[in-house]
Amino acid sequence: MNSVGQCPQFQAAENVRLFLENRLDQQLLVDAFPLQSMSILIKMVNQISEKRPQSSVMLLSEQDSGKVLCACQVPKSLVSSLSAADWALTVCAQMDGNAGGSDIVAKGMGSSSNLEEIIKSATEYARSKM
Repeated sequence: MNSVGQCPQFQAAENVRLFLENRLDQQLLVDAFPLQSMSILIKMVNQISEKRPQSSVMLLSEQDSGKVLCACQVPKSLVSSLSAADWALTVCAQMDGNAGGSDIVAKGMGSSSNLEEIIKSATEYARSKM
C-alpha cells in the first residue's frame, strides 16, 4: 500500500479517499487498515471525521507484533449517548488491552487474532449506543 518514497500524510489521505468512496452516508464507520503507526491511524480518523463530521469513526490496525491499535472519534452531537473513550475502552478491553481519551477522541491498544470479530463487536457496541 505504501510505495517507496510516499510520505505518510499522502498515504493517510489516499487511504481516506478510498475508504470513503463507497461509504457516502454512513453514520458509523468501523474498519481496519494495515498501518504500522498510531499517529497515521489517528490522522486517518481525523481526516475521515473532517470529511464526515456526523459520522462516528473507529479504525483498527493489526501490528506485526500481534498488537492491535485502535483510534476513534465521535461527533460532539452524539457524546451524550456514545463516548469515544468508553467505545475505545470497551473494544480494547475485549482484546485484553486498555484505552483512554475524551468523549470525542480516544485511542488504545490490545491483542487479538480475530480482527473481524473485533470490528463486528465495535460496530455492535456503537449501534447500541447511537
